[in-house]
Amino acid sequence: MSQSGLKMQIITLEKPIRFAGLSLKNSGLPGCFESMGLLWDRFHKEILPQVQNQAQPPVEVAVCTASDYLVGSQLQAGCGPSELAEFTVSPGSYLKADFSADDFSQLVDQALPNLWPEVEAWAKAQNILFDASAPFSVEVYPQETVSLPRPSMYCLYPVKPS
Repeated sequence: MSQSGLKMQIITLEKPIRFAGLSLKNSGLPGCFESMGLLWDRFHKEILPQVQNQAQPPVEVAVCTASDYLVGSQLQAGCGPSELAEFTVSPGSYLKADFSADDFSQLVDQALPNLWPEVEAWAKAQNILFDASAPFSVEVYPQETVSLPRPSMYCLYPVKPS
């Protein structure tokens, strides 16, 4: 199934993206798909109001690693509150996949989970290799675009420089 408005390109991230938030592994929630939504709910209700140095305009970020799922808010500078998990997306080459949907629920419940096969096929067709030394993906939720009538977001996947 082709994603609506899916645009893919290789970008170079010049500056790190730092964020603070919650780790699924340390949350006490079971390691299952449903817990990801619960982790976001907890972040929005309990944590987000405490994060004073959010990037402006606000950007929420999730990172999926082989062993964890982290959700949080991008930081302008400095650190988040000490009890929060922090993660830095390092500068480098990334495959950026922009996409949109009819509403936010469709964006995160249908489009996002079905994105990977198209990303993988596009990368293969372009002879792009994913960076196995950086096995993570980043979900980026710019609050300016996820609140639009037709919300959009993007994902970043580390690739080997060409």
